[in-house]
Amino acid sequence: SGAWLGVFAAWGVRPQDLFGIDLSARRAAAALQRLPQSEIVHGDASTLPWPDASFDLASQFTTFSSVLDPAMENAMAAEILRVLRPGGLIAFSSHNRCYVRAKAGPELHRSRNPLRFALHLARYVASMRVHLRMKAPRHFEDDYALIDESSPDHALLHYHVDRNAQERQLQRLGYEIVDVLDRAGQSVPKGEMAPKSRSLMYVARKA
Repeated sequence: SGAWLGVFAAWGVRPQDLFGIDLSARRAAAALQRLPQSEIVHGDASTLPWPDASFDLASQFTTFSSVLDPAMENAMAAEILRVLRPGGLIAFSSHNRCYVRAKAGPELHRSRNPLRFALHLARYVASMRVHLRMKAPRHFEDDYALIDESSPDHALLHYHVDRNAQERQLQRLGYEIVDVLDRAGQSVPKGEMAPKSRSLMYVARKA
């Protein structure tokens, strides 16, 4: 929908210097409507339409964690590396395998308002039914997991990865780690797994 490109524009980046791609034609069109001076296309991130060494910064948010095919994930990462200039940065977020509630399933939200709490309870029960139906595809390994994010009417299966495994993947693909941030934007010290953060933001430089 162009929300993050809009953030970059608000930070002072000229709209004509912003480029984007989305697998959803509807979302790409919405982003272009929001930022008509930017180049935003409908397409597949494993085959980016821009020349080599085009950008100083590339970003993506929970995209890798929504792709379960390792070959596709590697192709996307390689394409980002291709379009970055030497020394260019990539910033992206991934679901944190070490988050303390990663395996917990739907959460019941409390409220002092009886009507609102009843609505929360009904939503929780419906979400839990969906969560229980997703037991078979859930999968856990030491450094990654496939975990569902369930709501009353749908469930999404996300790839969760721990910090060490994510950093190894980046280094294997030719990136140098610059920083790792938690959801509050605080730098996570090297070696720590940030168990209180649902996702982590990685900033890496093209080596």
